Amino acid sequence: MKRKIVKGLCLVLLFSLVFGALRVYFDYRYTNCMIPIRRFYQQEENSIDVLGLGTSHVYEGIAPGVLYREFGVAAYDLCAPAQAVWNTYHYFVEALKTQRPRAVIFDVYMLNTSDAYDEQANAIKTTYGMKWSRNRIEAIRASFEYKDFFTALFPFLQMHSRYSDMTYADVFPYAGKKAYFGESFKGYTVYSDVKKIEFPDVSGFPIARQLAQKHEEYYRKIIELAIEERIPLYVVSIPFGIAADTQATVNAARNIALSYGSEYVKFVDFCAMASEIGIDPAADFANDQHLNYAGS
Repeated sequence: MKRKIVKGLCLVLLFSLVFGALRVYFDYRYTNCMIPIRRFYQQEENSIDVLGLGTSHVYEGIAPGVLYREFGVAAYDLCAPAQAVWNTYHYFVEALKTQRPRAVIFDVYMLNTSDAYDEQANAIKTTYGMKWSRNRIEAIRASFEYKDFFTALFPFLQMHSRYSDMTYADVFPYAGKKAYFGESFKGYTVYSDVKKIEFPDVSGFPIARQLAQKHEEYYRKIIELAIEERIPLYVVSIPFGIAADTQATVNAARNIALSYGSEYVKFVDFCAMASEIGIDPAADFANDQHLNYAGS
């Protein structure tokens, strides 16, 4: 009987070791989302002064290195590309487990969308870098439709087909280039391209549109969490080639933020202030959507 128990335990251990090894090699390594949150977990407790939340507008628009060099402010861009606002909320919850930032910056760009669930690729990129916890499970629940939820809970079911895409970097992770993979850049991504864009005149579009229900719900959760924790929240629109319909979303975000009447919630429309703060449309953008290194 004892032999059978020992044999069974050995099989479980062997399976765990094999599965763990496969997980190491098959795991996703998206440098602009999964790596930054994994590096975030390595930050010293309560070492981050400013937390950037949102999409690529943030991790290509807020340069922690500049903030530290010029002002001695330790910042971190805890973001993901096209990150849905519900996942931004769950990232905020996750960050507060180890950090007590003096300020949080949230960019409103993704409030312009209306889909109730992420595209599956974006959902994986946003949630699979998180540590296992109730918060991660809730993030997955918010990101995947019910029919995909249980499959999403088991990452290996998503990863096993990666064998045909594996490269040298999967066997020797990051190939020694730790700085590029987020260790030194604190979530920031360098964009060195230059594209001249036009700043449209949106002064004639003061109308605020109705936000999609789920988006507004989680936007309010972000605001209310900041107020509850007494952490100053700066709701912003980082400069890009904004259009009239997107300005209506920015206006809606402003109205909701200011409706709380809280000293902990501020709104800054940097798009409207781009010329005033010295953003050069001929030199400071990588494309219509993102600031380049000079702009950030």
